[in-house]
Order: sequence, then structure tokens, then C-alpha cells
Amino acid sequence: CEAWANREWIETLYSFFHSKMIGLEWSSGSGTLWTLRQVKHLYSIEHCKSWLEDIEKHMSAKLPWLTER
Repeated sequence: CEAWANREWIETLYSFFHSKMIGLEWSSGSGTLWTLRQVKHLYSIEHCKSWLEDIEKHMSAKLPWLTER
């Protein structure tokens, strides 16, 4: 799981984020899972309830330690 962006942008973000940061994103997806691995906490604003439920289900099954973040 990586942010949905080109490699240069991902590398830039990776060097910018650190484990004490709290983030805010608009819309959730594979970038959400990638970002959760980089920061302490992430707030995600999602307008589609069924998509959010799918993301939560995926996280609970594959990455349960990130669910609380």
C-alpha cells in the first residue's frame, strides 16, 4: 500500500512524515494505509459510507494494529 502518486512525490512525503505527526486527509484509500504507517494518528474525511466500511474491513483484517490510529 502506497499513496496514489508518482515515486518522487512518495519519496518526498516519506522524508517529511514522522511518527509524532497527526494527519488529516480528504478521502480514504491505499494512501490512507500508507500514511498510517508513517504518522501517529490520521483523521480521514470520507463522503461514501460504503467505501469507508470497505476500508475499515480491509484494515481490520490485514492491518489490525493500524485501526486505532
